[in-house]
Amino acid sequence: MENGDFFPRTALITGAARGIGLAIARELDGYIDYLILDDAGLSVTGETEDADLIYKEIKKYKWKSQIIPTNILLNSFEQAKKIYDLGMENTKGIDVLINNAAILNDKMVFNMTPEQWGKVLDCNLNGHFFLTSMITKDFRKNLYGRIINIISSSGLIGDYGQSNYAASKGALFSLTRVWALELAKYGVTVNAIAPFAHTRVTDIIPDNKPWLVDYLRKAKTANPASVGKLCKFLISPDSRYITGQLFGIRDDEFYIFSQPRIIDTVKGEVTQDLFNSAIKKWEDFGWLYPLESDIMYMSKIDR
Repeated sequence: MENGDFFPRTALITGAARGIGLAIARELDGYIDYLILDDAGLSVTGETEDADLIYKEIKKYKWKSQIIPTNILLNSFEQAKKIYDLGMENTKGIDVLINNAAILNDKMVFNMTPEQWGKVLDCNLNGHFFLTSMITKDFRKNLYGRIINIISSSGLIGDYGQSNYAASKGALFSLTRVWALELAKYGVTVNAIAPFAHTRVTDIIPDNKPWLVDYLRKAKTANPASVGKLCKFLISPDSRYITGQLFGIRDDEFYIFSQPRIIDTVKGEVTQDLFNSAIKKWEDFGWLYPLESDIMYMSKIDR
């Protein structure tokens, strides 16, 4: 793994002008020599809202780190290369990559257009893949690197109208596992965080379901600063052997998600009776109904 004397000098954070991205940047300020902060100033749904937002936001604070701002829209290989080239031109190399930028464009699967699907996947997944692909070439040479992917519980358990968003976040977690395996021998760690924090995204979620009322009540009191503190830990020497994990953070609650594994096996001749007995067993244990949502009740409707 890494040289114990090496310390990260440069971090690149995408989606850094607001919410979780800005909270991460503020927490890493002074801990990292250079902070490359990228944000295209998009609305939640991906329209250009304020292209100069990142430049305005950084002026609100006194920074200890050297700040390199950029408003490049990360949604393609070409755009990723612009960000990468900017970082390499202004620093001695990138050591930490935090893939955070994301947009929403919700529609039920039967109403979602190809444009809505592609726009979200380009911003939330493809751009991050291309940027990571470029930066990890340097990580491999340097025998050091830190990658943190900011995902969402939507990508793990799903949510209404979020085929595109959930697909992008679920894929980013899958890539966390793949990259952790591929890069471990080069001293690179790759972890994911499913944050629970108050952002502009939580402000637009309607509380039209009973289980959402309690979720939003808790979410709107959760400070995104805790996500920044976890990122700081995951790039510190104390976490040098932690990789391929998915963590959650909510104010004073820090938790780890289990890795997908087979939890039970029923053996026997493959017949309808085998399936029925297995389903009955798993239902009794509560394994078939893991969500406190309408899915639990819909699954029991006679059709």
